[in-house]
Amino acid sequence: MLAQTGARRIDIVAHSMGTWVTMETLRQLAITGDRDLSGKLGDVVLASPDIDVDVFKSQMRRYGKPDKPFILLLSDDDRALRLSGLIAGSRPRVGDYRDAADLASYGVTVVDLSKEKGSDSFNHTKFADNPVLVKMIGQRLREDDGFASDRDVTDRISQLATQ
Repeated sequence: MLAQTGARRIDIVAHSMGTWVTMETLRQLAITGDRDLSGKLGDVVLASPDIDVDVFKSQMRRYGKPDKPFILLLSDDDRALRLSGLIAGSRPRVGDYRDAADLASYGVTVVDLSKEKGSDSFNHTKFADNPVLVKMIGQRLREDDGFASDRDVTDRISQLATQ
């Protein structure tokens, strides 16, 4: 429906269980042959993804390597995701997965927020608690001038996690 509105670009920012809905929608779009919404799909930011790691990998295999890397905001001390994984039969969640290189091989940019402080006791909203990160994500979403600036902002977002 969004692609039919006349929007030039559609950016997606999803959190927690919303990332599963987002990925499933993107997977289904890939099946239809319109994985980038006729060129309108912009940035995809998945914050604290509450998705089984194997399901995510399967979704990414079906979707294929994105033209612009999806940004995954993860934290290995996300207690909400740890609880979700236990409820799901001790299945690891993408949002607290510790093998960034494994995920990156699917064409995603992994930003590890594990060293950042969170304001909630579950450490599940770290991405929203960090004003610098929120500003960088906002800047990236405002940019619509091609891949060069996208890489620059993505690089700065990734560097934030290593400071």
